[in-house]
Amino acid sequence: PRPINLVIVHNACGEGSDRTTTMAMQTPEDPNLELKKKIRDAFSVFDREGKDAVDEREIGTILRSLSVFPTEKQLKRWILEIEEEEPTGYIVYQKFEVLAV
Repeated sequence: PRPINLVIVHNACGEGSDRTTTMAMQTPEDPNLELKKKIRDAFSVFDREGKDAVDEREIGTILRSLSVFPTEKQLKRWILEIEEEEPTGYIVYQKFEVLAV
């Protein structure tokens, strides 16, 4: 769970008025938001069916488009880490993002 910052503002509107308190929740900005957008955009190019999954043979191309240049050995190891328990030949976005961030 992400931490939530709570902002409390006290406001007194002139003499004799009641004091009011307003609370607003602020969630911190995801520091990887821009990176995640780039990853999503690159992944989407190869997600031709719109199922949040790409052929595992495209993972190297996606990574290189993100300026990540793994060796073939590294790439095979990464694919093994993120593929489904029952390999389907496809990699889902959720697992790819964890690898790429």
